[in-house]
Amino acid sequence: MSGVLVPSIQGQKLNKKSLKEIIDYFCKLEIPDPSDWTGRFEGEVVGPLMTRKSECVGNFITGVTGWIGKEFYENKTGMNLVRRKEKIHKVAPATIGTVTSMADGKTVPAIIYPDGPYPVNKVTDEFRPLDDNCLLFLINYNIPFFRKSLFAFLLHREGTVKKYGLDYPPEN
Repeated sequence: MSGVLVPSIQGQKLNKKSLKEIIDYFCKLEIPDPSDWTGRFEGEVVGPLMTRKSECVGNFITGVTGWIGKEFYENKTGMNLVRRKEKIHKVAPATIGTVTSMADGKTVPAIIYPDGPYPVNKVTDEFRPLDDNCLLFLINYNIPFFRKSLFAFLLHREGTVKKYGLDYPPEN
């Protein structure tokens, strides 16, 4: 598992959109049952270039430098996966809870970090499915300079990214 190094077809489409367009698209997606989403997922930061760069800063501030994805368990808990010195480590234990969406005010499932140290405990990752193997997330760091800002990323069920990546030509 390496995270998504080359944008997936979904990522390519989202990278061409403004953050507002991504948020509007997110609001149209179904609200998922979190129990359908267990296992290991490869991460892909998406959106306009400046937004992708800003999210990397947020990952550094919250201690998930080298982030490559997440792993979710049946008991509605999970871990962030990071690559450091060529090894995958599990960091920042998470819980799947519910929050009021910053995007549309609906009650939605989200990854939260209630037991994490500051600033990790201020991060909320709300999510909705793009398809059976891919989730679109809006992350809110809720810390100074990022408060009330949303950033986007995708999680692809492990082993499904190649089907969306270089094995197929990119869609326009």
